[in-house]
Amino acid sequence: MSTARTAAAALLLGLSAACTDEPPKRFTGIITDATMHTVTVKTPTADHGFTFSTVDADKSLAHGLLLGAPAVVEYRGELADGTPALRVETDSTYAAAVGRWTMPDPANPERVVGFELLVGGKARPIHSQTLVCTAWELVKGAPGRIRLQGRNIGLDQITDFTRTGTIAKDSTGVPTLTTDDGARYTKWLD
Repeated sequence: MSTARTAAAALLLGLSAACTDEPPKRFTGIITDATMHTVTVKTPTADHGFTFSTVDADKSLAHGLLLGAPAVVEYRGELADGTPALRVETDSTYAAAVGRWTMPDPANPERVVGFELLVGGKARPIHSQTLVCTAWELVKGAPGRIRLQGRNIGLDQITDFTRTGTIAKDSTGVPTLTTDDGARYTKWLD
């Protein structure tokens, strides 16, 4: 009888271990909210997102959990608000892009011009009234690449522009953004 009970206990233990070893599921979307212990991720087509607990999550690739960043959350069990995240990963290019980017003003080398890239894809100019960057986004499938959008305000006309740029680091480790037209901006490191 004790052999049968031992076998049954071993079987139950094996079954419960098998249940907890289910492969992680993945939820992909955009970060809409983040706190010290939670992150809310929403798919572009959903009306609402899901809030995951990040208390015990691996956040080594979370890159600050910035609002608007594309994110992948690994979890087990039911997808519901409060589900514990196992791992949270965001796009490193998004985190690298957010900030102030400047270059010497071609008309006055003692000044700088450029733009500030904000979370959520917004942008605003820095000391520039002719080349006004208003938005930005990641180039899908191209790590390190972003697309800038804005207005070129001339004397007689206003035209919309779109430029693609590459974020990298120079030989001293300073982040740079080089646009497809050859302009090279340096990131302010506050």
